[in-house]
Amino acid sequence: MTQIDVIDIADASAFDEFYDVYLRSSGRPFDGPWLAVEKRVNLTDDAYGTKIAVVGRDDAGIAVTAGWCAMPTSDNTDFAFVEVFVPPEHRRRGHGTQVLEHLLTVARSQGRTKALAMPAWAVDADGEAFGSSSLPPP
Repeated sequence: MTQIDVIDIADASAFDEFYDVYLRSSGRPFDGPWLAVEKRVNLTDDAYGTKIAVVGRDDAGIAVTAGWCAMPTSDNTDFAFVEVFVPPEHRRRGHGTQVLEHLLTVARSQGRTKALAMPAWAVDADGEAFGSSSLPPP
C-alpha cells in the first residue's frame, strides 16, 4: 500500500523530497529534467490553473513515487493534466498506479472529466525504447 501525501511546494523540505523523486525518475538522455526552480514555478498555482503535488511512500515511509495534477481555470476546464514518476528501483510495484488514481480522484472531485498524461519510458543512449522493435517493411 502506498501512503499518498499532498505536499506544500512552499515547504522547502517537502518540495526537496518531491524533487528528489522526480530527479531520480528522469533517466532519458535526450530529455533532461527541469531544474528545481523551474519545477517549483511550474507547480505554483497561478491565474491559469490550480495545481496539486503529491509524494507516495512505501510501508517503510520512503518516498517511492510522486506526481502532480494541473487543472486549468480559464479554458479547458474539463481537463486535468497529470504526471506521475517513479524511480527505476521502485517501479512495477503499483506505487505509480496508486498516485495516478489519487490524482484522478482529485481531478474528478473538481469536475474534471478528461485527463491528459504523456507516457515516458526508458530508452537507450541512441533513443531506442527498451523492449521496442522495428516495424516490418510494408
